[in-house]
This record gives sequence, structure tokens and C-alpha cells, in this order.
Amino acid sequence: MNELEFRKRCIINPDDSDPDFQSALENDDYRRVQAECADFDEKLSGALRVPAPEGLQDRILAANRQPSFLARWKKKLAALTSLIVTLVLGLTLLLRPQLALSDMVIEHLYHDMAVMYSRDVIREEQVDEIVSHFGADLESSLVGIIRFIEDCRFADQRKGIHLVYDGQSGPVTVFYIPHRQIDRMQAIGKEEFQGIIFPHHDGTMAIVGVIGEDINSQKSKVEAAFNWDQASGKS
Repeated sequence: MNELEFRKRCIINPDDSDPDFQSALENDDYRRVQAECADFDEKLSGALRVPAPEGLQDRILAANRQPSFLARWKKKLAALTSLIVTLVLGLTLLLRPQLALSDMVIEHLYHDMAVMYSRDVIREEQVDEIVSHFGADLESSLVGIIRFIEDCRFADQRKGIHLVYDGQSGPVTVFYIPHRQIDRMQAIGKEEFQGIIFPHHDGTMAIVGVIGEDINSQKSKVEAAFNWDQASGKS
């Protein structure tokens, strides 16, 4: 058995009873190596037999139950982050202005631009069916030929009346929005359109025509045409 093989087997087990190992111990150098390995094993075994300090196990278990400084810091940071996100979201919702009524009217006008140029003639029964849903009656003859009418939804997903009829300079669009109210009449307009929004009945009415249309005259006609003596309808 060469020296390298002997040392490897001696480190693994200095008391190896293999005949080849025991035969190699006849060499003085090999016996010295075997004695050193046996002495090391004895010291190692002695160290392992040293009893643990009293209460060590309980202290280890208690330490494991208590979160480390880093773990506590992470939890606090997560809670702080959540609080900041909640505050920012709340402030955003609180400070964000609602869509202005005038903007909502113009947005709806452009969204349904095609109906402004409809040449359909809406029957009186169709008109009555729509306006009665809101508790009103409409004298169609007072406004002229009605080209379009519908109980459509606005940007806030609530329904109102959308009416188009022939004006003096082009199509005139009327919106009645029962669920939104304003304090006074306001002018609105964009590009080739001009109009007004004003308090009417239990909500707001908007009248929009092309540039050059006499909006005040149309307002008088529309207000005279609507009769709200009926029982209040759904909105």
C-alpha cells in the first residue's frame, strides 16, 4: 500500500482492521501517521461531548420566533408603502375634477356626429315614446322636422334625451340631461359648433347648432315645445 492510499484510509478510519492496512503499520512512518489521526479523532470526539450551555435550546427557539431586524423593517416598509399608495389614490380621486358638463355635451355631439346629418323624419309616436320615459311631452310642430331622437347614455353612463331637428342654418342638437344640474346658462362651442347649456326642469338642457344659428331663438322654441306637466318618469 503506497503512502497516499494509507493516509486517505487512515483519515477515514485510523483503526481500520483491513489486513493490508494493518500490514502497512509495520512501517514506523505509517504508525506515526496513524497515531496522529487517532489522536485527532479522540480530540474531535471530546469536543462533541461538551454539553450545551443551560437554556441554549430555549434561547434558539425564542430567537426563531422573533422576527429579525431586517424582517421587521421589511414589514414596516410594506405597510408604509401600502399607506402611501392608499393616500395617493384617495387624493387623486378627491382632487380630480369631474368631467365638465359642457365637455360631456361636446364629446357626445362628436361621438354621434352622423345623426346630425340624418334626413330621416321621425314619427310623432316615436318622439312621444322617448320623451314620455322622462315624464315629458313634446310638441314637435313647435321645433320643426325632427330627424333623430333617442334616450342615449352620456359619458357618466346615465340616460338622457338626444334630439336633432332642422334649424335655420343647419341641424340643431338638443340634449336633456336629467341627472346633472347647473346654476346658470353657459356658452359652449367647438370648431364649427356653438351652443348653450342651461338649467331646465329637473336637470340641464343643451342646444347646439352650427356657427350662425340663432341659438336664443332655438332655446325659446325648445322650451315652449317641452311640457313637463306629466308625472315624473325614469332617468
